[in-house]
Amino acid sequence: MQFEVSDMHLPTRPANQPCALLRFELLRKTVTSALAAALLSLTAVALVAAPAHAQTAPSVSAVAVTSDAGSDSTYELSDTIRVQVTFSEAVTVTGTPRLQIDMDPAHWGKKWASYEGGSGTTQLTFTYTVVRSNISKQGIAVLANTLQLNGGTIRSASNVNATLTHTGLAHDASHKVDWRLTSEQPAGTPTVDAVAVTSDAGSNQTYGRDDTIQVQLTFSEAVTVTGTPQVAIDMH
Repeated sequence: MQFEVSDMHLPTRPANQPCALLRFELLRKTVTSALAAALLSLTAVALVAAPAHAQTAPSVSAVAVTSDAGSDSTYELSDTIRVQVTFSEAVTVTGTPRLQIDMDPAHWGKKWASYEGGSGTTQLTFTYTVVRSNISKQGIAVLANTLQLNGGTIRSASNVNATLTHTGLAHDASHKVDWRLTSEQPAGTPTVDAVAVTSDAGSNQTYGRDDTIQVQLTFSEAVTVTGTPQVAIDMH
């Protein structure tokens, strides 16, 4: 399409052409010029590139304990606890991200489950291996918003960092922990049920020189002692 936008000179009126026709010619050229300018403006707007769609970060859609605690619902010494974290899309993992689980809070506290596998899929697995002193009579919990990169990365295929916030899981009696229930332990072997500091540190809660600190171990049954067994304590 071609417009006359610059040809605005006043045409010469032939001797036999009425003035009315000359004015009409001038009006026609003015309207044509304005129309051309408007169309060019609209074309410029249409040619502006639409902004690219923002890439969405992968997010956690589910958390679950997927390991089997056995017929007694209890993990033993050296058993592996597995927690599965599901993302909204496939993610790639580098390093060793980690996730926090909780034993019975009053005694055995929080433990880190480390990344085991799942890179390139929507489901990542984190594991924790039961060690001596791990006990959770009410079952483990998965603590909300504790997923950490730990120096690694969790990203989408388009290299967008994942959002790490997630829900937690309450203590679950289907996933109890008792390191003393090792299958290698002979039947009837006495086990330690509880450990407590039983001495009195006084009104200022501080032991002084020559004071005695007493630690009491309670066993599952009466025991006979020979020699001089020891238990380690830790100062700060």
